[in-house]
Amino acid sequence: QGSAPFNGTYKPQGDLGLFNNGSNGNGTWYLKIRDTGPQDTGKVTNWSIRFGNGPASPPQALNSNLPIIIINTNGQAIPDDPKISASFKIIDNGPGQRNYATDTVFAYNGEIGIEQRGSSSGWAPKLSYGFETWDGNGNEVDSSFLGFPAQSDWILSASYYDKTLMRNVLSYKLFNEMQHYASRTRYVELILNGQYAGVYMVMEKIKRDNNRVDVAKITDRDTIGDGLTGGYIYKIDKFTGSGAGGWYSNYQPSNPTGDAIYYQYEYPKDNIKPQQQAYLAGYVDSFETALFGNNFQDPVNGFRRYAGEQSFM
Repeated sequence: QGSAPFNGTYKPQGDLGLFNNGSNGNGTWYLKIRDTGPQDTGKVTNWSIRFGNGPASPPQALNSNLPIIIINTNGQAIPDDPKISASFKIIDNGPGQRNYATDTVFAYNGEIGIEQRGSSSGWAPKLSYGFETWDGNGNEVDSSFLGFPAQSDWILSASYYDKTLMRNVLSYKLFNEMQHYASRTRYVELILNGQYAGVYMVMEKIKRDNNRVDVAKITDRDTIGDGLTGGYIYKIDKFTGSGAGGWYSNYQPSNPTGDAIYYQYEYPKDNIKPQQQAYLAGYVDSFETALFGNNFQDPVNGFRRYAGEQSFM
């Protein structure tokens, strides 16, 4: 950690001994500089590495009161897309019990497909990941672990920019205790390819499911009548990792940039039908028109016609 100009001595964020993997440190070393700011200026004038005579001792095996997740990608780098296969193990000896990375009894032991998750957070030294639980043939399979209801889609959130590691967890916990749905979370410690990666949050990915977002299941045959009314899940979000399409609002936001509001399809996503697209966009537009209108508080024709007041708030 530091701020420009960077003068003085710094130590590595990770374990340099593990990074060097026991090889001879003599030879040519390269320093890679990555400037992520759009208007930064400056240059590197010099740098050096000094090796001491007292090498660090090997790190002790991790032990924790938190569950320990061990992921091994068998030498593969984890890309932003697509998912790659990896082994996935959980050590969780139960409440009040200590968990050791050397334990050989696993609360879960299976295969996953894993990829990087996030946009701007992809520059952080501690990355977030999305993963699916797979069977032996690489197919998604619903799995239950750490007290979560069974599903196949999960998130390992690094929360790198939140140094408390608590903001999302507390927000979701509070909302759940208010009898609404938000992603359930569990703190864990992660070992990735033999190296300690830090404290992470296992989270449920937003998904239509009786135990997650409990809206009606919709198929490509639901193009008329009650079936057309949903359920739907849509979002205002970055375009990274989406690409399923959506529509623009007819109203401008109140933010100073004046960017148009773009709603993206989340469920159904890839197979959403034109009739469903038209219904959803029309319903949201009717809601926004009522909300922006002079009679927005009218109990019959105002916004309450389209949104249940308590649930919407």
